[in-house]
Amino acid sequence: MQQLQAMVLVMGYQLVFHDGGPKGATSFDNATVSVRRNLTEAEARVTYLHELVHTFRGPAHLADEEAEEEQVELLTSRLLIPRMENGLTDHLVRRRFKVDAECVEARRRPLREDRIA
Repeated sequence: MQQLQAMVLVMGYQLVFHDGGPKGATSFDNATVSVRRNLTEAEARVTYLHELVHTFRGPAHLADEEAEEEQVELLTSRLLIPRMENGLTDHLVRRRFKVDAECVEARRRPLREDRIA
C-alpha cells in the first residue's frame, strides 16, 4: 500500500483523504488524489491503483468520462489480477490477489479493443 501511495506522490499529486462519497477521486486541476478513509485493505489497494492509472492517463482522455472510467477499471483489474484461472470462485480470486469484488467483476469483463486508448 505504501508503494502505491508513494507512486501517487512521484507522479506529482498530493494525496489527501476524505470521508464518505466515492472511494477515490483524481483532480487534474488541483493535482490531488483523494482516497476515502476507512476502506478495507483490498478496497484501498484497488482504489490507489485506480487513481494512479488516472494520473498516468491524464486529463486528455476525459472527453467521454464513462468510457474513460470503464477503461481505468479494466486496466486496474488487469494489473492487479494478471490472469483469471479457470475454476476459481470470485471469493478465491479476491483472497489470492487482495482485491475487492468490483475489481474481480471488472476483470471478468471482456477487453474490447475498440475501447483501449
